[in-house]
Amino acid sequence: MFPKPYYVYFLISLQTTGRNYIGVTQQNPAERLENHNSKCNASTREHAPWKLLTYMVFPTSEAAYQFEKYLHTGSGRAWANKHIFKQIQN
Repeated sequence: MFPKPYYVYFLISLQTTGRNYIGVTQQNPAERLENHNSKCNASTREHAPWKLLTYMVFPTSEAAYQFEKYLHTGSGRAWANKHIFKQIQN
């Protein structure tokens, strides 16, 4: 049996223009979105509801968290804005 994958997921706020969120989970990303929209997460509660734009699958927690950490750097934010979040601007 294969190990359960990790997901890096990308959300945009439907309430607050320009607000986005990037997270890591082993939970199905659609189910994780439900948690964010039920306002159970303190860091996203204020800007709910959220929309799941996309997610990426990683085989290990180390790989997923390393990529998430990169996305919080200047070049990582630029990459996410260009390749992930640009679709909401068009």
